[in-house]
Amino acid sequence: MMSTQVTWEAIRDKKCDDNAVRRTFTYPWILICALTTFIFKTIYADEKGLETGFLLFVVSMVSFLGAFFVTRKIAFSLLNKEGQHSFEKEKEEKLVAYSFAVIYVIDVVTNIIPSLFFLKILNVYSAYIVWEGSHILLGMNDDERGRFVLIIGISVIFLPGILSGIIHLMLPVL
Repeated sequence: MMSTQVTWEAIRDKKCDDNAVRRTFTYPWILICALTTFIFKTIYADEKGLETGFLLFVVSMVSFLGAFFVTRKIAFSLLNKEGQHSFEKEKEEKLVAYSFAVIYVIDVVTNIIPSLFFLKILNVYSAYIVWEGSHILLGMNDDERGRFVLIIGISVIFLPGILSGIIHLMLPVL
């Protein structure tokens, strides 16, 4: 997270099969986020701790998975619409998957210590990660990546919360 250019170059050079990024990075991090949600929401709940923890575990899983797949679809659509057919789906998936890294880490920290909720402002750093990754992984120049980074950055930052909010609206109050 601190040396993004070097990290993105290492990610670019690492060869992996179609679903390796999801299996080795995205799914484990989503599971870690959901498990910390389950454990600490169960501990911190006033009433019905286990029910609350399990329900929020499911909401966390669904919202992070949904945000990842919707963001990936948006990225694929944007790159196809702009006529850039020289891209590789593997690189696009790497970009989207690793752009969620800050979101995952901050979610885990704020689940463990809820009073650090103000750290969520650091989610904005995800837009910078998308900016660097779109240049290194996809070879976009500054003019091409402005709109792409804006849309994908907003998607990465806000979609987990939006999906979680929508799911919470459909759930009974505990």
